[in-house]
Amino acid sequence: MGVIKNQDGTFKISMTFKTLRKVVEISCLGYECIAFMINDLLDGKSNIFKLRSNTYELQEAVDSANLKKLSAQQIVKIAVNGIP
Repeated sequence: MGVIKNQDGTFKISMTFKTLRKVVEISCLGYECIAFMINDLLDGKSNIFKLRSNTYELQEAVDSANLKKLSAQQIVKIAVNGIP
């Protein structure tokens, strides 16, 4: 399951997932990833996590362009289908 944050970094996870006893991973480009058990979240309260900034060195970057014109709807469909 994936969630997307809003502009101020807020997101919601349904607490029905607590029974799955899974690990929650929070990642954001330019910051260290953190992971914790979903059972560690406080029920019915805001859980605040502070990410530490981090830089990554890439050995290689490949830039390619597909010149096919896509509508906004097609772009969103491709993005949604790409979510694991």
